[in-house]
Amino acid sequence: MDGGTHRIAVFTCSVFCAGLFLSGMPIGHLIPTWFLGGLFMNSSVSLMQDALTSYRHLPSSKWSILGYKLPSMEYGITLAC
Repeated sequence: MDGGTHRIAVFTCSVFCAGLFLSGMPIGHLIPTWFLGGLFMNSSVSLMQDALTSYRHLPSSKWSILGYKLPSMEYGITLAC
């Protein structure tokens, strides 16, 4: 068992984050902006990968081009958001 998936580890992390949130301490001044930018960029890349591969889980469209079924309209909405 690894250290990050145990219930105590999740509880400890949630108590620590709640303590930081409730203390009102400006942690944005302590964390470098390049680190936060890397976190946001990693999150956006992960969301784009999920959106680009979500057509496998969405229903197929009724239209087809040269015998290939097109992705559904939900796929276009996902990419637009």
